[in-house]
Amino acid sequence: MLRSTSTKVLVNGRTGQRIYHARGLRQGDPLSPFLFVIVMEVLNALIIEADRQGQLTPLPGNAIRHRASIYADDLVLFLAPTALDCACIRQLLDLFAGASGLVTNVAKCTITPICCSAEEIQVVQQCFPGRLQDFPTKYLGTPLSLSRLKRQDEQAVVDGVAARIPTWKAGLLNAAGRATLTKTTLSAIPVHVAICCTLSAWAIAAIDKCRRAFIWAGSTMVTGGKCKVAWTVVCAPRDLGGLGQPDLRILGYALRLRWEWLRRTRPDSAWALLPATAEHCVAHMFNAATSIILGDGATARFWTDDWLPAGPICHWAPVVFASVPSRRRRRCVRDALANRQWMRDVSGATSATFITQFLRVWEMVDGTQLQQDVPDKLVWNLTTDGVYSSSSAYRAFFHGRVQMIGGSRALGDGRATKGQIFLLARSPQATLDSGEETTPWAASKRRLRAVFTGARNG
Repeated sequence: MLRSTSTKVLVNGRTGQRIYHARGLRQGDPLSPFLFVIVMEVLNALIIEADRQGQLTPLPGNAIRHRASIYADDLVLFLAPTALDCACIRQLLDLFAGASGLVTNVAKCTITPICCSAEEIQVVQQCFPGRLQDFPTKYLGTPLSLSRLKRQDEQAVVDGVAARIPTWKAGLLNAAGRATLTKTTLSAIPVHVAICCTLSAWAIAAIDKCRRAFIWAGSTMVTGGKCKVAWTVVCAPRDLGGLGQPDLRILGYALRLRWEWLRRTRPDSAWALLPATAEHCVAHMFNAATSIILGDGATARFWTDDWLPAGPICHWAPVVFASVPSRRRRRCVRDALANRQWMRDVSGATSATFITQFLRVWEMVDGTQLQQDVPDKLVWNLTTDGVYSSSSAYRAFFHGRVQMIGGSRALGDGRATKGQIFLLARSPQATLDSGEETTPWAASKRRLRAVFTGARNG
């Protein structure tokens, strides 16, 4: 199809000679990525077939559902460090190269060992002479590591923000223009990494230092005397009296909440079974912002999900929940209600408080009717359509802040103005009700439940 089509050009109302597309697609053509996906799917099918026939050593466990991860011309393969597996992959790559013309440059390939001995690494390099690189490594611009990222690994993100500071434009922009440029450019650079990695406090402070210096001084350095207001106020939403600059720490929490949402709504995803543990703040906010419409009870969790009118059992019966072993806290509602299995999960405690809460749990769950063939539905309580969005998650972390009178009026059309910056400089910092702390990411479970209650009532 790509070689048989032709084109005619109208010249002064008359069609010219026929132009045959004999060369097919070239680099830069909008159809090139689609053609590349079609071709690379052949290689993926070859790897799947070799794995199905037992030509490759089975990977341990069931967390890795696919051996190959392909994005454009980037290919990641998970193999056992044996000579047979490496030889099989070399044959598949040669077969694919002969059919498609896409030859693999082994010298540019990277071998990253995962818990491999020196002898196994030597065997792999003999069969597949690629470049050896330990963790952390990069894939699609994201650093991959077996542990927390070190400062030297995060330095590239900090340098990327510092390199984009247009100091030569500082003299042409006022503070409002620099604030807009900071929000759209400098604040967007670490988003890609923050989606899957937790930036350290040092990296966030270094990036905030660059953003703060450009907003107030138009340079890479700024002294405290030039900063008109506290940085926490600048990072507050505009209707709360801030300039709307993203708080990178809260933004990271809101972005990583998406993985918890997808883990529950798309359990068949390739990464869903990976042993990833959510941060405490992310897990608490997810529990506070979601609820379950009970169906067959196959996916709703009996102890931790909000499927009862009173809320999650772990919140209003903490003594009973503490007596449940951790391996049984993920039991679904259907299995827990079958023959009252949830009673067998509880053990150890016999105090008066425990008995009171146990009887309340019994009263609340007794008589629950499940709907067969109707799947449970996870609802995000912070949006009208019940679906997760990063903007609603980010806003939820500011729940409880006092709205500044006149903040929206000073905002005008949504852009930061001199009047708004002056208003920030003259207004006291918005605080939480009852004099509570101004760090929403360090909130307790009680305040996180207030987020859920406020979103439901609103």
